[in-house]
Formats: sequence, C-alpha cells, structure tokens
Amino acid sequence: MAGPSAPFSPTFRDQQILKDLWLYRYLQTPQIARLHFDSLKVAQRRMRRLHEAKLVERFRADMALRAGFRTWVYRLARPGAQLLSREIREPVKSLLPPIRSPAGLRYLEHHRELTDFRIWLREGCRFSEGEFGYRFIPDYEEIRHMGRRRRRVALDFPETQTQLIPDGVFTLDRQGGRSVLFTLEIDRGTEPLRGRHPSSIKRKFLLYEHAFNNCAEKQYSKLFETEFRGFRILCIVPDERRRLGFLKLSEEVDLKPLVWVGLMDLSASPGDLTKAMWKTSPEEDPHALTE
Repeated sequence: MAGPSAPFSPTFRDQQILKDLWLYRYLQTPQIARLHFDSLKVAQRRMRRLHEAKLVERFRADMALRAGFRTWVYRLARPGAQLLSREIREPVKSLLPPIRSPAGLRYLEHHRELTDFRIWLREGCRFSEGEFGYRFIPDYEEIRHMGRRRRRVALDFPETQTQLIPDGVFTLDRQGGRSVLFTLEIDRGTEPLRGRHPSSIKRKFLLYEHAFNNCAEKQYSKLFETEFRGFRILCIVPDERRRLGFLKLSEEVDLKPLVWVGLMDLSASPGDLTKAMWKTSPEEDPHALTE
C-alpha cells in the first residue's frame, strides 16, 4: 500500500511562473512554455502539477479560440498569491486577478496578443545583453483617483470630455542613454479605419494628435519618473493591407512619423529589437525599434 504523497514544494521556476501570472494577469500554456520551458509538453505537465497544488487556477478559452483548438488559460489562485506575497512583499489582494474569469472572445484574444508583444519585448531586451531595458504598463492597471478607479495610462481631455486609453505604455531604455516613450495599440482589424463610429481608428488618431500637441508625454514623465520629449505610437496590425491603411491614415491626420506599424506575426519569432520590421510610411524602408 502506497504511503501519503510528499507535500508539494515549489521550485524557483515555479515561483517565477507565479510572478509572471501576476505580471501578465492571464497566460496561455504556449506563452508559459515560451517564458519558462524548452517544450510545450513539459510546460503542460508542470502547469498541471501547479494546478493540482492549487497554486493556479485555469479555465478553457474555447469561446475565444478557433474551432478545434484547445488550450488552458492560467491565472493566479489565492494560495499562489499568498506564496508570492511572501516573496515580493506585496499584499495578497493586489496580486490576485479579477474574481470573474473573462469569457468574451474579443477580450481574451486581445489580451493574448498584448501579452505576446510584451513577451517579445522582454525577449528582445534580454537578448540585447543589457544594452536595453524596458518598463511596461498595460491598459488594465488601475489606481484610485479622487475616490474613483481610473486606468493608469488614461489621458483625459476635460475640454472635450473625452479620454484616450492606449492598450499599453512602455519605455525602451538604452543603458547610459536616453529613454524612448511608446504608446501601444493592438489592432485586430475589427474596427473601421474611418467614419463616425466612436472606436474608428481615425477618431483615435485625432485624439493622439491632440495629445501630442498638448504635450501628453508630461503625464507619462510623472508616471515613469523620466523626462520625455515626445512619444511614438506603436501599432500592431494583422496584415499588410491593414498596415497600409494605418500608414495612410497617419498622414491624413498629420501624425507621421509618430506612428510606427508592425505586423502581428512578429511576436511569433524571438524578440529582436534591432530587426527592421516597423514602417512609418508606405514608401520608406522599415525601421528597427531601437532607431
């Protein structure tokens, strides 16, 4: 008769996985494999063990993925948050994701693509061997302001009663050099480029033009405690046709060359900050993110 199983003892890598679940909020198995393992199967086996130990929760993202494709989405569970809290000295409450798991197709797909870019950026800085670092704030991070919750990266325009919320804001910091500020827009091709629709890309670009003309980087300078002299708008789109639409639109609203447009499949390759893959004009050659 087999004796009782030994108590589960998290490894250092387990602790790093828990930290990333807090950092990214939700991670799918292939993303965890990319961050911490050499193979998907090893990642699947270890995440199953962490789930059995009740350190992580998981749910199926079937409603957000293509028919026939199955994977788990992982999030931090309370025991995992308690363990991580002791390591990084943060309150458990601030480490836990929202109580309800997201069920919407658009949110989960958008979050996955945002996270893919963040992983790509993290890899690129790591592969630069210390030449570059980064700081990233996603759109869903909130603070309390005057008794209300607000997005940390939100830009408010009281005179027009409008608000601009990028999908993320990040800095690319060169060692011993300057820091460049980027706002990030993840586009899945579902919003109209032009028109009166409140989520049309042209309306968002016009808000960006207003933000630039009113020195919105000053707000982000306070957020990152770094002085900036402007910002770039980094857009990730699904295909070349959409990229051409974004570039033409940036010329229409006088945002060229602030708008840099790359393709969504960039995150499928290892992070490379020096690879020329971002366009600022249909006619010009692509640029590297470090230019």
